[in-house]
Amino acid sequence: MNNVTVEDKKYLEKTRKAIEKLLSEKTIRAEDGLDQIHSISKYFWENKENMDAIETCQILRENENVANRTNEIIRDVRRLQKALSSPYFGRITFESDLDKKKRDLYIGTKAVIDGEDFYVLDWRSPVATMFFDSKLGDTSYVAPCGKVTGNLSARKQYKIVDGKIKRAIESGLYINDDQLQETLCEASSNKMKNIVSTIQEEQNDIIRDVNNKIIIVQGGAGSGKTAVGLHRLAFLLYQDEKATSQNMLIFSPNNMFSEYISNVLPSLGEDSVMDTTFSDFASSFIKDFDHLETFSELISNYYNGNLTKEEVRLNKFKFSDEYKKALDKYILRISNEVKFKDNLKVCGVTLSKDVLNRRLASYTDMSLQDKIDEVTRLICAACRLDYKKEKENIKKTVKRCIMPTVSSRRLYHEFLISDEFEEASGVRKGIRDNKTLSFPDSIGMLYMNFELFGYPKDNKVRHLIIDEVQDYSPLQLTMIKKIFSGASITALGDVNQTVNPYFKYDSLEELKKYFGKSKYVELNKAYRSTPEIMNYSSAFASDSPVSVRDEGSVPVKVKEVSREDLHNELVRDILEMKENGFERIAVITKTEKEAKAIYEGLKDDVEGLSVICDGDNPDEKDYSKVVVPSYVSKGLEFDAVISYNDEKSPYTEEDKCLYYIASTRAQHNLVVYNEPQKIKSKKANR
Repeated sequence: MNNVTVEDKKYLEKTRKAIEKLLSEKTIRAEDGLDQIHSISKYFWENKENMDAIETCQILRENENVANRTNEIIRDVRRLQKALSSPYFGRITFESDLDKKKRDLYIGTKAVIDGEDFYVLDWRSPVATMFFDSKLGDTSYVAPCGKVTGNLSARKQYKIVDGKIKRAIESGLYINDDQLQETLCEASSNKMKNIVSTIQEEQNDIIRDVNNKIIIVQGGAGSGKTAVGLHRLAFLLYQDEKATSQNMLIFSPNNMFSEYISNVLPSLGEDSVMDTTFSDFASSFIKDFDHLETFSELISNYYNGNLTKEEVRLNKFKFSDEYKKALDKYILRISNEVKFKDNLKVCGVTLSKDVLNRRLASYTDMSLQDKIDEVTRLICAACRLDYKKEKENIKKTVKRCIMPTVSSRRLYHEFLISDEFEEASGVRKGIRDNKTLSFPDSIGMLYMNFELFGYPKDNKVRHLIIDEVQDYSPLQLTMIKKIFSGASITALGDVNQTVNPYFKYDSLEELKKYFGKSKYVELNKAYRSTPEIMNYSSAFASDSPVSVRDEGSVPVKVKEVSREDLHNELVRDILEMKENGFERIAVITKTEKEAKAIYEGLKDDVEGLSVICDGDNPDEKDYSKVVVPSYVSKGLEFDAVISYNDEKSPYTEEDKCLYYIASTRAQHNLVVYNEPQKIKSKKANR
């Protein structure tokens, strides 16, 4: 029910005037700051030759401080500009037991404060928790000063667009379903949107959890797990005084996905955080190759049939526990074989190689890095050196003496032709050249290098998001956990959307083995797709989430389409979807080869059609009508989808995760060409 009152309109007008006042003040301050930066720079360059080192440092430091303050003011200006259009989305009426005063508290994406006047509270503030997960009546929230009790007498939700209230709804129990359903029915977009005005109770619990350092979230297709992870980052930026966008990191599945989520944090008033893929992360440590195979290239090569049976077998082995055992065995042997070949002279003191080697040999069942640390400590003591000051220099000297000129590439090559590898895999197959290192080999080489020579410690990152964690191997998770040991971690994934053909977790709860003490949470509601689409897709997944959408939607259409009729059927269905008001339409294929072939056949007849493959620049693509492989479409959403199953390379039972991904990209309308037979037979027996 729309309940826009006179009081609602008056408060909105009052708030907008306050925002305009703040905007005017901060705009002037920003302009003054820019002028000051210009003046300082001008003075510096005009007098640079006559300045001593101290004055130069003072000028540069002053300029930096002014620039930082000005940049923060400019960010405030941008936030206020956004707030002017839609200052808040909710209101609660709360009477605290402390003072028995009833207050109307307005909730928005960013606080609006002028002196002692609080016009809008940030959605992340402790008191705002009641808007998302408190029933009317006696309730409480946890403030910095402790638990605050009182009575929540009203909750109201607003939709404000361009400074005007379009809708106001009284809501007694959590977020009103009408608001949620209207949001869910909106057309999809090229960018992921924030969900701040419709956060559900189970999502809010994850976002605001400050008691668990590591949270593992199993969320089915369309459950909002990625959005929850990003909103959790925004919450932690608000809650943690030491946190900035520069010490938050996201591991994304690919660069396209990074672009897709890039608007969420800015729309919440925060700067974008650092993001990377595991391949890009690995490339910062592995420098001996022209190219490191990406994860998407790995799976693309598999599904496109670019690998021999032997290559497939070896890749599967390199994701197995047996591979890790072989690696660990080899690493231990190398650690035990290293020794000093000559006496060591440090600061005029000569240390016997025999004594040093006996010490090395005594450190049984110890990593090479730990052995080097112990020998370094011994050398510092013998030479009466300050261990804290000299340890890094001494460690470098020790490394040069016991393993001269041995590169990571050489060590890993020797592992691949070692007895340990052959016993476990049945082959000896080393690295042929420096052109391309496969994705599984890059994981193994990184692990070997870190286990032998020590893990780099990243103390800068305070919180880490791992998206699509179901595709990360145990070795990857082990390394990430050790490198970012000081960070809190939110791992998001869905075992039903595993695209790695070489291994699969039975449950994400298994990740506790690699993360240690952690909280496991499941999100079981689907917000993206209609009930019809989720009911159809559930046949291809275990424990698929249930759709909460209630709009009248069209049934899933399944039809047999021959290769001869494919072109005409695609053109007809795409045009029909367009006529029915669907803006973003995707044809999703199993492989990249199929996607490119369909695109070439359609591009002259479907205006604005694009093909999207891994490695493409997302900024250069028109997402309104696309052809995309299943494994690249993961995480994206479209108004309507045509899921195509080619009779020459059909989805099989082994590929059902890919098919589940493809069918759950659709928000409103799903058309299936040639339902996969092997999966369908299982569906029929359910």
